[in-house]
Amino acid sequence: MLRVPPPLLCPRCRIRTRRAFTNYTTFFKKKCDAPGHDEILISQIPEGGPSPVFDFDYYWNGDWNPMNYGKEFSAGKSFFEQFDELRKQVPQAANTGDPMSVDSEYAAYGVQLKNCYYVFGGMNAENVQYGNWPMYSRDDVDVLVSWSSDKCFDIVHVKDCYHCFFTYFSKYCLESAFLYDCRNCEHCFGCVNLRNKKYNFFNMQLSEEEYGRKMGEINLGNASELEHWKDKFLELLRESPKRISLNEQSVRSSGNLLENCKNCYRCFFVVGGENLRYDDFQLAAKDSMDVFLGTKPEKCYFTVSPYDGFEIKFSSMLRGQCHNLEYSMNMRSCDNCFGCIGLTNKKFCILNVQYSEDEYWRKLDEIKTAMLKGHEYGEFFPIKFSPFPYNSSLAQLSNPLSEEGAKREGIWYVVGEHSEFLGKIVDSATVGDIREVSDDILDSALTSRGTGRLFRLTKAELAFYKKEHIAIPEFHPEERLKLRFGWLNNLVLEELPCSLCGTPVIGMPPQGMREHVVCDECHKKIII
Repeated sequence: MLRVPPPLLCPRCRIRTRRAFTNYTTFFKKKCDAPGHDEILISQIPEGGPSPVFDFDYYWNGDWNPMNYGKEFSAGKSFFEQFDELRKQVPQAANTGDPMSVDSEYAAYGVQLKNCYYVFGGMNAENVQYGNWPMYSRDDVDVLVSWSSDKCFDIVHVKDCYHCFFTYFSKYCLESAFLYDCRNCEHCFGCVNLRNKKYNFFNMQLSEEEYGRKMGEINLGNASELEHWKDKFLELLRESPKRISLNEQSVRSSGNLLENCKNCYRCFFVVGGENLRYDDFQLAAKDSMDVFLGTKPEKCYFTVSPYDGFEIKFSSMLRGQCHNLEYSMNMRSCDNCFGCIGLTNKKFCILNVQYSEDEYWRKLDEIKTAMLKGHEYGEFFPIKFSPFPYNSSLAQLSNPLSEEGAKREGIWYVVGEHSEFLGKIVDSATVGDIREVSDDILDSALTSRGTGRLFRLTKAELAFYKKEHIAIPEFHPEERLKLRFGWLNNLVLEELPCSLCGTPVIGMPPQGMREHVVCDECHKKIII
């Protein structure tokens, strides 16, 4: 259907390649390379990259012309070699922001964000700090996938939850903390697999008065006490039966976090998908394979961020409605282009050179024939073509690589820079009870537990901790982000046997918790 050769890479290697073309973990500071500009940008691309980097507004609306970098295809050289020459000359955008977002300088990929800080992805979110994919969520901190959540902290894939802390894979819950796979629960603490419950404490039913007394004795604003309850909750979870495949209303489908899907094979976080294979983070995708990130893409293959594109192949980071693009990057509202970078509202272009419609099809046939002979057509860009350092990409989570390993593969890898902060430095482990923390801490830098990395609190973040009475985190925000991905097994699907019936289960076990995995049928029999 897609009219492409079978891939030469295995599924996991294809996943690694796609994820290497995304940066959902790290922001850098970089000088703008646009003509006449010297401002410092909040950028997903650090200094030292192969391409010039322009600020977002100038990149898409400035007076530069990406067609000026065009190159005629040479039959004597490989296509990838010629595309590599082009990508090193055509500028990149500093980030993949959204012009409809407001007061969200530290945000990327998201759509219509407002007052968001250090947020990657998401839609219509407001006042979210340190998040990945907050959807229609408000006033949250430390988020990995949320739908309509409000005033929550440290959450992973929750839906319609209000005022919940340390809550994972749960729905329709409120005024609770330390939940895993719970639904329609309120005023619950330290609970797993509950349905339609109130006033439960570590899966024990209490009266409203007993529960109130228990909560009055707990102080999550004290770091050591908070750590105690975290450990106690993880101990309960480790011993409890766990679903690792949390799919709903999906037929003939395998993977994890699939909702209203049909005929989806080994996919992850897909809503309303149909006829998909190896697709991740998709909304209403159809008839596609090996696609990462998108909304309503159709007949797309081996592509990153086609959004609502149609028949997009071997391309990365497209905007607007694009159709029939191949081997292209950073395109906006383009049709029938091949091997292009940074174009807007263009048709019939190859390597950023304009052709007539007849010339385009003749030239395209010549290029594809040469690529098929050289076993290039049908394969995605090499990882070294990514605009991002490997260790800031999602590939580093699912397929970690050391600096030495990256060097052997010729892949860009950035070692953390020394902090320029010259003020007071405080060990995060010595901060103490949140009630004793003054606003003076905003002028200090904290050291992250274990690594010693410096980080600072924002004014809004500190206000959240004080209001919700939560201890100051002891880890750098980027490290907290990566810890949350551990709840999703660092985005790696695995097949494990059901501990009760032996049926194979495909899903994502939380890191260090492969015991007591159960299939859906067994889970239905044992949930409380």
